[in-house]
Amino acid sequence: MCDARIQRKLKDYRDQLDHAKQIFEHGLSKNECLELDVRNLDTLGVIGEGVFGEIYRVEDQGSFYAVKKHAKRRIRERKSQAIVIRERKWLCAMNNPFVVKCLSKFKDADNVYLIMQYAPYGDVKSMLSRGAIPEERAVKIAIQAVLALEFLHAMDITLRNLEPRNLLVFSRGRVKLSDFGAAIIGSSISGKNFRSTPYTAPEMLKERPYTNAVDWWSMGVVIYEMLLAKLPFGGEQDHKDVLQRRITSDPLSGLGTDALSFSAKLVIQQFLEKEPVKRLGGPRTNVDDIKNHPWFSNVNYYDVIFGLNQFALQDSELAANRETKCARDLLRTLSKPEERDPLRDDLKDF
Repeated sequence: MCDARIQRKLKDYRDQLDHAKQIFEHGLSKNECLELDVRNLDTLGVIGEGVFGEIYRVEDQGSFYAVKKHAKRRIRERKSQAIVIRERKWLCAMNNPFVVKCLSKFKDADNVYLIMQYAPYGDVKSMLSRGAIPEERAVKIAIQAVLALEFLHAMDITLRNLEPRNLLVFSRGRVKLSDFGAAIIGSSISGKNFRSTPYTAPEMLKERPYTNAVDWWSMGVVIYEMLLAKLPFGGEQDHKDVLQRRITSDPLSGLGTDALSFSAKLVIQQFLEKEPVKRLGGPRTNVDDIKNHPWFSNVNYYDVIFGLNQFALQDSELAANRETKCARDLLRTLSKPEERDPLRDDLKDF
């Protein structure tokens, strides 16, 4: 492809980012989403478990999809109706190569469903179950996560829960962001953090006002974990108070190894700067400073955005190898007409 055409396509992509917020708001106002009856889908296996229910791999006329089943009982117990409705609307209004697509929705008496693109290679968390990720592959995963966050931040959305399990891996190494249940509109946010995880930024744990720089802290944790197969400040098994103290007070360690390049150590240190104003991606920098970082110096952004091949994957990495098989008619037998739900009005906008 000639250089002029490459530059034109990159300019068109940048123009879409410049207008991402308006396009997103227009999509929200239209609130369009196909409705597909899950009873017509063949269930092949359980591929995961979300907060509100199982995630299934399904087949329809030779194509595979992921179905997220949200149990209404769990949604109501957590008083999360607004969160579930908002996430469905957001996913249907977003259009970006680095964000998973919601293809359709469905409701019945007991559940609401999202029919999503299926990621045949699972997520980065399952990739980490086999050990540290080689740096060459980690760079290619991380830059796609960076571009996903660039897209969200262009729409004034702060994700707040970037984690390996929310980075889905598709054929040929395409990585897409999923799960917007914790996301919030706004780039300058005040209020209490609703939960603590090993990926949560220090300013959130201290309950200070914060910006979308919290997402770049999480990016640093993800890169550290990919390269070293461990977390920088402790994991979910640690007591909440211990984890918070380590994140907010303990110095970063573990980068003395010769296994990492200098630029890898540098990008981790700069993302995991406890003071947001000094952090890579913080108020004094922007996403171009991240994309121009030495660790990403070999990235061809045209190939990342428009190319088909990102990195090679093996058949042994297929998520189907790990799924729990189930009856093909499972969703047909589970589903009952929505009219049998006397409380159905609380999720009518799903």
